[in-house]
Amino acid sequence: MLLIGARGQQASDRSYRLDGKITTGSTTQLLTPIPNGRSFLNFQNISSNAMYLEFGSARATATITNGAVSSVTITNGGFGFLMPPIVHFEGGAAFCPLTGAGPSGAGLPGYAAPSNFPNNAGYRPATAHSVLTGGVVTSIVIDDGGAGYAFAPYVDVYNAYGDRYGCADPFYGAVNSGLYMAPGMTYWENGTVCPTEQVSVWCATTGSPFFFRWTP
Repeated sequence: MLLIGARGQQASDRSYRLDGKITTGSTTQLLTPIPNGRSFLNFQNISSNAMYLEFGSARATATITNGAVSSVTITNGGFGFLMPPIVHFEGGAAFCPLTGAGPSGAGLPGYAAPSNFPNNAGYRPATAHSVLTGGVVTSIVIDDGGAGYAFAPYVDVYNAYGDRYGCADPFYGAVNSGLYMAPGMTYWENGTVCPTEQVSVWCATTGSPFFFRWTP
């Protein structure tokens, strides 16, 4: 751990302001696309109206039947996508090839996915692709349900290479599902880890101002 000002501390000589206002009330707008890098992020609702923030790409959940992914439900189709985002299934295996024992855990990123190694059980991870309609992910088609799932896997949806603009929608399906920002509330990310995801905002009132600052 390094103290502030210590040699080797993460630092940048530039800080950017992207302050603005809600252009059209009740319409989600993109605050920033995916940047090349980010070490600090600060958003403050300086209006008298509630706002909602969202981060990253579209989201979905999977259901398994007899050890295979049988359906995928979209929980946030996002907005503004230029290309169909990539779909990848994380975790869900009952057998961990690294330890030779199971279960390996629930369907979460970082856990093992079904694999034919090392006991030739015929297990394999599922594959799928997304479909866009008007810049929104409207369906996820299962190409191969896989085999050997003991837990429903985590559905990792992330932007296709070249599309930095598609983002999760804080008001998807006419429901406020983003990070609630009360008047005067501040959200910030700083330190050794600061996500480089795209960010969007929603507010019901046109002209509501916000403070937005980030450092690459």
